[in-house]
Amino acid sequence: MGRKPFKSAEEKLQVVLGVLKGEMTQVEAARRLEMSQTTIAKWQKQFLEGAHEALARGENAKAPASRRETDLQPQDDGAQGDAQELVIRGSGLQVAEGQEVR
Repeated sequence: MGRKPFKSAEEKLQVVLGVLKGEMTQVEAARRLEMSQTTIAKWQKQFLEGAHEALARGENAKAPASRRETDLQPQDDGAQGDAQELVIRGSGLQVAEGQEVR
């Protein structure tokens, strides 16, 4: 049997909430969607872990930066300085040697 079509986050959420409300079991949901019960269980686990993390952070807490965001942060700082330097040089203004553009 081939791989079934991709399910959107909204579709997954509806299935997980249905299971959590007791409207259907994981097995019933899997049969309806022609997927494995393991997949439904995985969605439920991801949902509950995400909810736990959100509650642990608090109401106004900022979501933790992803690894990709953390990796790119130093690059962003350098790119911003380069862009500022180009703007200043393009405007004809002079920057003293060794002076940082801010």
